[in-house]
Amino acid sequence: MRNITVDTTETNIPFAVIDNFFNSLEQEKILEELAFIRPHFAGYGGSGGAVSAEGVQLKHTNSLWLTDFYSDPSKSSIFKLTRQYQDPDLLFEIGQKTWFPRMLTSYQTVEAIQLLYYESNSSYDTHFDTAFLTFLYWTHKEPRKFEGGDLVLEETSRIECKANRLLVFPSFAKHRVTPVKMMEKADGYGRYCISNFVHLQTLPS
Repeated sequence: MRNITVDTTETNIPFAVIDNFFNSLEQEKILEELAFIRPHFAGYGGSGGAVSAEGVQLKHTNSLWLTDFYSDPSKSSIFKLTRQYQDPDLLFEIGQKTWFPRMLTSYQTVEAIQLLYYESNSSYDTHFDTAFLTFLYWTHKEPRKFEGGDLVLEETSRIECKANRLLVFPSFAKHRVTPVKMMEKADGYGRYCISNFVHLQTLPS
């Protein structure tokens, strides 16, 4: 069983934090793939991202949709490893403590995966995701050479950015990423985030 912490914000938004989600070999595969793909990431505002009501870009980081790199995502280690997010036992365990994962067993799901890299004052201003459920997985090279990169949920909960940590929450919850500040210049030693956005579709009758 994984060590799962489920909490709520003061506005009653539930979220689940799961530390040490992947084993060491899985973590190594993920970091290797991220390092390989990162030169192809789009610059700030590229690959899509939230904008304010005034049309101002809220995403200040480099990113790439997995399907923009792979015509067949099943060739990606990241894609294959993140299938674990919808493991029935995991969803059942989280569902014992909060409502949102239970919906995944009643509907078909469609998923989009975005990779993000934060370095040198990168951040993501307050926004919400256009999906049903958001899975955010954080990782970075060791030793850690940056500060910041925490996620603030509904301005009431601050979830610390830790390597090999998975955060799950309803996509409608407003959230932001605090600026990442490098403690020393080191290429590729910033904050990586793998964002899995799950959309629901009604099961055929």
